[in-house]
Amino acid sequence: MKYSELKRSLANGIEPVYILTGSDDFLRNYAVSLIKDRCVSMPDLNFASVDGENMSIAAESVYTSLVSFPFMSDKRMVVLKEYYPTADELKKNGLAEYLKNPLETSVLAFNNRKDCRALEKAGAVTVDCNPDMALCVGWICNEAKKNSLSVSPAVAGKIAEYSLLDFTKINSELGKLIDYCAESGTIDMKAVDEVVHKDSEYQVYEMVERISSGNFDDAYSILTDLLSKNESEQRLFISIYSHFRRMLHVAVSDAKNSELAEVLGVKEYAVKMTRMQTRKFPVKRIKSICEKFSFYDAAFKRGDTGLSSVLWNGVFSAMIN
Repeated sequence: MKYSELKRSLANGIEPVYILTGSDDFLRNYAVSLIKDRCVSMPDLNFASVDGENMSIAAESVYTSLVSFPFMSDKRMVVLKEYYPTADELKKNGLAEYLKNPLETSVLAFNNRKDCRALEKAGAVTVDCNPDMALCVGWICNEAKKNSLSVSPAVAGKIAEYSLLDFTKINSELGKLIDYCAESGTIDMKAVDEVVHKDSEYQVYEMVERISSGNFDDAYSILTDLLSKNESEQRLFISIYSHFRRMLHVAVSDAKNSELAEVLGVKEYAVKMTRMQTRKFPVKRIKSICEKFSFYDAAFKRGDTGLSSVLWNGVFSAMIN
């Protein structure tokens, strides 16, 4: 099920095993809180969280906790974080047998950024905690309403977009906006532009968008704006170079966005945005730009040229390529 369906599902009953998976740490942890608040009383006695890397020594205590009767609570709950066992490992530590016949008095939740084939075969309820635009917009509008503020879906979408659909950043920026707009009662686009810090990765995306449309003055302005905010030249060079390499990887791949996100180590939304952008560049042009950045990168590492030169030469070569 999608994360957005979890609250409604919990109102109809608690499942004995959940697999919470996705790139957004905030959403997965919030899902844990929703489940815990729904079924666990006296969490000090009925709730345990274990890191997957410790399972080799904690497996017995985890199993004991799962089969123990809850104390003054509807259920006990055990969370295993970043746990990616093999089928053999599950058999050895007893969890394979438990997953076949879980107790109704306990809830076991796996809190994992990535998928795990051995767990998927267990038949547990999987909750997809990857953010999408609709979820982000709904969350922002809801939080604004809780604080007696109004915000349009379009403005909420911009907050999410500037934050690259990262819920930790969204909540941070939303907190600033709630304070800033308390008097006016409305979060509008003017407030967003004045208060919300655009993720530097998003600004690099914006700059490449301007390059794709031949709007070089705006591309230049975005880069100078980033530098004026004390973004390091080295970090910017790496970010822009990485962006074009990601574009090349996406342009020549038929893999799903989710698969590419895992390979590239970015969120699925970033891959989706990149795929849309690659359609504006011929693959040959992207490859040529990457080769230019590689050339300047090597020249800097040899000491043949300075950091400022490789940054600006790289961007200018992307414009004229």
